[in-house]
Amino acid sequence: MAPLVPLHFVLLLVILCSSVLVLSTVPEGKTFQFINQGTFTDGPWSHYADLRRVDPLPSSYPFELFFYGYTTGEGGTDKLVLGLTGGGTYGRDEMLWVWSANRNHPVGENSTLTFTSDGNLVLAESDGRIAWQTNTADKGVTGISMQPNGNLVLHDKAGKFVWQSFNYPSDCLLVGQLLMHSRGSREGSYSLVIGNYGFIMYVNKSGALVRYAGWEASGLRNVKLYLVQKGVQPTAATFFLTLGFSNTYHAANSTTLTPSQPPFIDMTTRAGGFFPAPSPESEAPTPALAPAPAEMALPQLRPLQRRVMLAKVYFGDLTLMQMRVNVNYSFLRLESDGNLKMYSFYTAYAFFGDTVGQCALGSKCGASWSCNTGTCSACPPSGSVGCMINT
Repeated sequence: MAPLVPLHFVLLLVILCSSVLVLSTVPEGKTFQFINQGTFTDGPWSHYADLRRVDPLPSSYPFELFFYGYTTGEGGTDKLVLGLTGGGTYGRDEMLWVWSANRNHPVGENSTLTFTSDGNLVLAESDGRIAWQTNTADKGVTGISMQPNGNLVLHDKAGKFVWQSFNYPSDCLLVGQLLMHSRGSREGSYSLVIGNYGFIMYVNKSGALVRYAGWEASGLRNVKLYLVQKGVQPTAATFFLTLGFSNTYHAANSTTLTPSQPPFIDMTTRAGGFFPAPSPESEAPTPALAPAPAEMALPQLRPLQRRVMLAKVYFGDLTLMQMRVNVNYSFLRLESDGNLKMYSFYTAYAFFGDTVGQCALGSKCGASWSCNTGTCSACPPSGSVGCMINT
């Protein structure tokens, strides 16, 4: 006969098991299931007009989750993708998608999005086949939330992120988002990846990834998008990337990454004279404008970090225009044509616009998709603008 287990040991085991169950269970009323059915909503969204707002999921202006649809045959929308919109930009007639969950695995009508009691977020077809999931079952998830910077997160009872959309980028890099090594966007015809060569843009040619633009940097581990503004109600912002390296040698030998003076973009001239405030670098401020305060200092760099200045952007005086705009909602986006653009509240600036169009793309340099000075006369004069140059 086996010896009896002491009663206090049994009670302790019950308490421990109960604690585990509490940690891995979403509170009652926080779980949900959204069924893809019913009418669609038309709206000013880029590329797609058929939309369904995912009401059970939280939102944080201007970031919201929708299912957007597109047609693969006759008879209307029959494929749906779960996507996150970054909100409308002033003066534009569309809203832009900044993240998608299942772009390569769209679902059909009556598919379901379920936040389960064990903490997993699951997108499944009507027959139960799983198209996408966070794989967070029994990992202590107790809630789901949308962060002010557009990061969709599953968190535990202490607020610690168990899963976050920032770790699974699509074709955008939002302000504050950290792009990790080997976690770039690889789903479309064009990719933006951190790898052995640096922060590189690739084109998928017959299944092979071919470099065509980016910033070369050996030993690069991560990239983060930042901006620095002037004053409480700024008229300008400086956008830059902070690059993290694997060791001090690679960090110390990456000085060519930072151009001496980043390009200056005047959004007021791009707006066709709509904005009343002049560019501070083209003429003196008008008497109606108060003197601009000193520019904020850039965040301090650690020994394993370097900085790439992308651009200094002048937006105009938003107070005079009576506009409530937060330029922190800006983001980098890899376009369907392979270009890399920064979207702000009004318009987009293409960082590789001329160089990609004139030298990096195959129409100018053949199948190599890189700028070789021996074969291409349209190569840029220097690598500071980002286009690859092979000499």
